[in-house]
Amino acid sequence: KGSTRWQGYGIESIVTFLQDVDDIISGRQTTNNLAVNRPTFRESIISTAAIESANNSLAENGTWKSVDLS
Repeated sequence: KGSTRWQGYGIESIVTFLQDVDDIISGRQTTNNLAVNRPTFRESIISTAAIESANNSLAENGTWKSVDLS
């Protein structure tokens, strides 16, 4: 029988995240140290707001929408 091998950006991101969580739980790493080398949820606010505004614009036939960062 063959074996399943996962490869690519998506799975590698998930594996890295799980390794980071394990490192934090075990005390080998801190969230402050990881924030220097990894994207944070705080950083995702800008891109998420832009995508939400684009989606709202499309839903309203291309009406101009501001990006809300609050």
